[in-house]
Formats: sequence, C-alpha cells, structure tokens
Amino acid sequence: MSTIKVNKIENTATADGGIAIDSSGHVTLDGQQLPTTGPLSNRNLITNGAMQVAQRGTSATVADNSNEGYSTLDQWAIYYNSSMSGAVTFSQSTDAPSGFATSAKLQCSTTNTSISGNQYLKLVNKIEAQNCQLLDYGSSGAKSSILSWYMKTDTYTGPVSVSLEIEGGQEYFTVSVTPTTSWARYTLAIPGSTSQAINNDNGEGLTLHFALAGSTSSSNAASSDSTAWSSTRSDYRDNIGNLLSSTSNAFYVTGVQLEVGEKATPFEHRSYGDELAKCQRYFLRLGPGNLFGGRMNGSGNTDLHYMFPVTPRTTPSGSVSFDTASAEHGSSGMTVNSMSINDVGTHTATIRAAVSSGSDGNATFLKTTGTTTIDFSAEL
Repeated sequence: MSTIKVNKIENTATADGGIAIDSSGHVTLDGQQLPTTGPLSNRNLITNGAMQVAQRGTSATVADNSNEGYSTLDQWAIYYNSSMSGAVTFSQSTDAPSGFATSAKLQCSTTNTSISGNQYLKLVNKIEAQNCQLLDYGSSGAKSSILSWYMKTDTYTGPVSVSLEIEGGQEYFTVSVTPTTSWARYTLAIPGSTSQAINNDNGEGLTLHFALAGSTSSSNAASSDSTAWSSTRSDYRDNIGNLLSSTSNAFYVTGVQLEVGEKATPFEHRSYGDELAKCQRYFLRLGPGNLFGGRMNGSGNTDLHYMFPVTPRTTPSGSVSFDTASAEHGSSGMTVNSMSINDVGTHTATIRAAVSSGSDGNATFLKTTGTTTIDFSAEL
C-alpha cells in the first residue's frame, strides 16, 4: 500500500480552497472544517442554538424571582443567585450575524452596581444526560469536545465567563472571554473528563453557562481559566464584568454549538420544524386556534383528549391560562366557563372544560380562542 503525504491539494488555477490537511491529520474542504470524529450530521448537542424557537413569547423582563428560569427562547433560561437585584429584558432579536436570522438578547433594564457574595446573572442551556453518552465521560476514552458560538455586545465590553458543569455540579470547566461590539465567532476546546461519568438517563447531563455579572470576590469564582475538569466549584471567573452596570448594556448570542471533536465545524443549521420538535420534548404550548375532541362527563364537564406531538422527557406538568373557547356537542353550542388539566401521562393528556350544557357521553368539540394557552412542561 502506498501513502501520499501532502499538506494541501488544489487546482493549479486557484489560490485557495481545495483540500487542506493540518499536522494532526484534520481536514478542511474548500475552507470548511470537517469533523475530526463522530457523525457528519446531528452533531450539535445544544437545542435551539440558533435561537429560532420561542414558544412562550419573544420578550420578557427577568429579575430574581420574576420570570426567572424559562421565559422566552426555548431551552434558554436566566438565573439570578442570592437575592440579586437588577433586571434584564430577555428577547429574541433579529440582530444576528450573517447566516442567522435571530439571536438571544439580554438588555439591562434595571441596574445593579453593588454585586456581592456569591451573586450572579447567568444565561443557561441544559443538555439531557442520555444525549451526552457519545462523550464517554468517566472512562479512559473520554472524548474532547469543542464549543463554538457567535456573540457581540452593545456598549458593554467587560469579560463574560463561559462554563460547563457535569450533572448539576459534579465537575466544572470555566474560562473568561471578552466580547466586542461586533459579531464574531468564538471557540472553546474542552477536554474529556476521565473521572466523572454522565448517567445514561433523562436527567441533567451537561449544563452550559454564560455568566454576565457576578462578584469578583466570590468564593465560587475561579482565579484562572480551566485547562482540565475540576470538582472545585467555579460559577464564573474572578475577573467577570457586570452587564447590569448600565441600562445601555446589551449582550447578544447565537449559533451556539457543542460537538465532539477537536475542531469546530460550521454551525449545524436545522429546519424550524426539526428544532421545534426537539424543544417540544421539554416544553409545549398550545395557543388559540387549537381544536380538541372529547366527550361529556356528566352534564357540566367535557373531557378533551390530546396526544403529544413528541414524547416528553418525563411526565410533564400541565397548566391552562384560560380566556375564551368555543364548544359544541352535535349541532348545539355550549358556553365554556373554564378549562383545567384533568390528567397527564407520558404520551397523552386530558383537559377538562366546564360547560353550560350537554348530556353525559355525548361527543364534543372545543376550539381555544382569545388568548387561551395550554402549557405542558418537562424541563430539566
């Protein structure tokens, strides 16, 4: 068998493109990095990395204990710690780099210039544990991965801490990155953890954090960038800036990708339908205009049946924000007085509507109207 060893192959008429091979044997094709390991598709472990899906709404003001957690963009949550004051407007923005339509925007709306103790402000994405098994953590064959993302700021130019943690705090990997006021792509190489396995279940596997404000004197602040995973807690770097220092400050991020391998490949764009289905495993909102079928349960209630479009991560909790709905049995209309969740399983749910009339056992149809929404949550 013969071996040809070259650094690059290209047409004699071109000055770039072709096939390039680096000293580690990693290949780029026409300037695009090919995966160094793993599959060619379904590489991105981050759900909603292009900030496409926002089932709950496109903007919310978030403060400690007010809209905290999941409020707008699916799979992206905002957390404050230790009764921290200040607030941000968290929105889906159309300010995005070339090739993207949307980004996550955090605009300071209420300042806090006296952050202390272990207080922080974070943007977080959680990855289901069974989706992390290709990393093979906790073994001698633990795989390296690479995180890539696009970010920029308005006015604010202080350091941002980017970190990952395994299974809710078993091990940490934290670095400091300073954004600019122009869109740019950033990468972070992450070694595999040979000491901490990730359970093969539907719990929390890896969690990605963008820390945007914190106390530089916190006992949980790392004094240097990580070069290996550590069991010592590090919520952020001790040089962290403060997005909440001025209401002119804004932080934007999109194109977030975590993939196995040593080189960042181009962002894996997924269709809106594919991304929505991934998000609906964790949260599903049914808005006005949804039609349900069911039957009367006695003379004052109708039980409506719904099958989830995708299997939830776990049996979800359900809630109804009722405004109006229209309903009928046979050719007769009914007044809908209220709606509630009657029963939820792993694949289906029963929604009960209190109605003005009807006979036990009669088939019924109901359509949500106005601003009525029905939510099912199986978030990590």
